[in-house]
Amino acid sequence: MDQISRNLLNGLSRKTGRRDFLRDLAEAFQPVFRFSWLSVTFRDQQDGFLADYSCAPPKLNPVAPVLSWSVNLALAEIVRETRAPLVIPDCVEYFLEHSPPPVFQFNLASAIALPLVLNDEVFASLQLGYETRPDDLGRLAALAEGFGQTVAAALGVILLLERGRRERPDREPPAAARLPARLPSELRLYDGLVFRSPVMLNVFQQVSLLAKLDVPILLLGETGTGKSMIARHIHENSFRAAGHFVRVNCPSLASGLFESEMFGHAKGSFTGATRNRIGRFELAHNGTLFLDEVAELSLDMQSKLLQVLDDSSFERVGESEPILVDMRIVAATNVHVGEAISQGRLRADLFHRISVYTIELPPLRRRPEDIEPLARSLSAQSADRLGLPDLEYGPAVLGPLVDYHWPGNTRELSNLMTRLVIARSVEGELSSARVRETIERSESYFLAENAVSRPAAQPAGARPAVPEVETLAEMERGHILKALERTGGVVAGPKGAARLLGLPRSTLLNRMKKMGLPGA
Repeated sequence: MDQISRNLLNGLSRKTGRRDFLRDLAEAFQPVFRFSWLSVTFRDQQDGFLADYSCAPPKLNPVAPVLSWSVNLALAEIVRETRAPLVIPDCVEYFLEHSPPPVFQFNLASAIALPLVLNDEVFASLQLGYETRPDDLGRLAALAEGFGQTVAAALGVILLLERGRRERPDREPPAAARLPARLPSELRLYDGLVFRSPVMLNVFQQVSLLAKLDVPILLLGETGTGKSMIARHIHENSFRAAGHFVRVNCPSLASGLFESEMFGHAKGSFTGATRNRIGRFELAHNGTLFLDEVAELSLDMQSKLLQVLDDSSFERVGESEPILVDMRIVAATNVHVGEAISQGRLRADLFHRISVYTIELPPLRRRPEDIEPLARSLSAQSADRLGLPDLEYGPAVLGPLVDYHWPGNTRELSNLMTRLVIARSVEGELSSARVRETIERSESYFLAENAVSRPAAQPAGARPAVPEVETLAEMERGHILKALERTGGVVAGPKGAARLLGLPRSTLLNRMKKMGLPGA
């Protein structure tokens, strides 16, 4: 199911038409649902239904319509009114008033119809038909229902793109921002973030479209790639912008305080509860709840979170009256989700609940063309904040910045630019050697910060063991040796250690030479 969902959504940036999406949908669904035909029925502007596109094996090419208008319309109207899936085991009995019945006219024996809902509106329906009733029709219906929100989100993006093309046919796509005159024309500006790479333009186009769809979104990316900024951008450009944007730093939540922090508590519910407290869930009502590094929650906390998401309600600590909550979930993590699930650190059912759509934010090393505009923008911000002159950009400054692999991404770049602005004000003109020295110091800070693992739980009363600590140089040497061992000593090329470590070949060779490693 996860793989099918990813396949459905991964092609949105390239296939933005209904026909192309329906073909992809049919090809992804056919091995699982074994349907005789598949159709999507859209609602038109007059609130009627329009039988738009259908697919039938073996080619799965969209044609219109496979079924008659009356059959498609009947199924679509029923799920629109009930807002619930419809399962028809016997179409002869169900369509008795039709003459001849659909089973004879269209080889239709059984059918499944699903409402597709966005922003609390049934905007379309999905129908699956069978010439022969499957023995597991009920299981197939339940499985199809699990995909309903994924299909709705994907189609919602396509409809937004279509509307943007209709309303602004001669202008840029609706996600593109107008640029201040002072910026070069090849740059883009979103909420203060400057970039020129196509990969980031694609990310922001997806984000700007998905902000309008009230579905859960999971942001994937390394530390410092801007997940919090993207989450806020989604909220501020959504229909919930008037509500609160509530950020929860999941790693900082202690299990014993989870319920009080998230549910809130009543005065006197426990020792120290001297007043009523509103929890994060209640604060996010009609707004957005941003779960930052959600995979860091304990399994017990994940279970409690899932309960609230499933029930859309909770109880304050010390009270028994349920509180209904309507909020959008945007979650983020820097872990590999598949590994976290297989290792038992992330509940699969919670992952499904929070990841109707997944957006991956690329690390800075995968978009080197963004380093210069980002550096200029961040140094200007630092200079304004500190009341200092901005940097003068030339090869001495830009060369080292572009060569570096940025393990801390934009967050590390921001900190570094602040240090360089201060250094330039204190020391005058910066040499290339001085910039590289500052970068190496920044990397040391990053490695030291991320080398500290969380301590294992200790028995009550036990004194924590003090681990032996490698020097940063030893850690770096060991890391390079592991990469060289994995690549068989190959340094450059697509399968070389430099590519594996995310370093330029020349940088890796220089470091190997300093360490006296063979092959430098």
